[in-house]
Amino acid sequence: MWEAICRLGSRSPAFAALAAACTIWMFVIAETDIDISKEKPAVSSSLPMYNSLFDLPRNGSGMMEPTPLSGFNLDQSVSSCVAPPSCLGEHSRKSCDNETRILISLPVFEETWFLQQLILNYLAFTNKHTVIVIHLNRDSVYAKEEICCLENMSSRVWINPLRIPVKRFTGSLFQSHWSNLDYGNERAAREDRPTFSHFMIGSSNSFFVKSGMEKHVARYGGSLQLTGKGICKKPYTHCIGVGNPQSKWGKRSSSWKPFETVVLRHSNGSLSNKMFHIRPEGSFYPMLIMRNLSRDLHNVEGAFDSVGRVYIRSILEEHVFSSYAFLRQGEVTAKLHGNTLFRTVTTSHGGSGVNHTIGPRRIKRHVLSLPEIFGFKAVSRLKEVDTLGTREYLFKLALREIASHCNQTGQTYYT
Repeated sequence: MWEAICRLGSRSPAFAALAAACTIWMFVIAETDIDISKEKPAVSSSLPMYNSLFDLPRNGSGMMEPTPLSGFNLDQSVSSCVAPPSCLGEHSRKSCDNETRILISLPVFEETWFLQQLILNYLAFTNKHTVIVIHLNRDSVYAKEEICCLENMSSRVWINPLRIPVKRFTGSLFQSHWSNLDYGNERAAREDRPTFSHFMIGSSNSFFVKSGMEKHVARYGGSLQLTGKGICKKPYTHCIGVGNPQSKWGKRSSSWKPFETVVLRHSNGSLSNKMFHIRPEGSFYPMLIMRNLSRDLHNVEGAFDSVGRVYIRSILEEHVFSSYAFLRQGEVTAKLHGNTLFRTVTTSHGGSGVNHTIGPRRIKRHVLSLPEIFGFKAVSRLKEVDTLGTREYLFKLALREIASHCNQTGQTYYT
């Protein structure tokens, strides 16, 4: 009945106040009595399963014990480094033509306590062929020990040595992804590792809730499914949209010279009269196209250094990768027709306030229930704001995924 009133209120101004009231009521009901104990998989009793971030083991002095997940503390400091569970797998150096090897670009600026949870989440829900390249915002302060702790979590975590000051709507977020793209490919070549097959854009307020995204990427090739088909009809589920370079946001991106000379060009060199945009979180593209993009941009003198200096309030990260990939998709044999891996379930950026994220019940209903969605945005970045138990729920999901994987592989949980 309440849902029917809410739908009616959305159509009739006379019911608007009632609709608002029932929406609040439904939100409160949906986020109370949180209990995920019934979902626990059967795991070995010898594996440590913590029910809460507050239950992590401590020694007599109150410091974290040096167990694999001991670095997840709540006091905004690092008392010990996180030792990665060996069953998560070292980054494979073996090459196989049919393997999907994904480079995830993850720009971050948050404090280390949050980054450890974020990285653990990405490690838990990706396989051993996936590498996470971290860009640390130059405006954030990290001690050497903190950076080492992050990189030592896994051989699949690579810290980009180039640090750029990243600010919203300046183009610098795109610049950090571009830098991660270059560093990941350069390091793989330098260390004689297999080349990556795909490039995925991550974000520090987007978390995974299930594994299997590599199979999705292999099946669809790229997140170039046009809006309005299939899952892309659902609210806040982002596929690619068609835009006009002469629109407000189009002009802001076009004020960066390489956007017109490189990004909006077809393979034959002709200029496109359309641009393509997408919410970047969880978008993915063939690495061949991304390497060509970086090469073409670097061929424009001063292109990298000029990002962020010639325009105001630009969202290049939403336009550059998607436009170039859409116009050049003929350069790869696979059809590129997937949706993004993450679903945006709130319009916020994960700031303060209970409305800036969703709780476990809504995660189950609006994320876990969708077969081709593997995570969501946004998760609150503020230590004191986890009213709905979101981060703790995600932490439990990651631990269960790790424990389940350890049982399947027969490997030890400890390093």
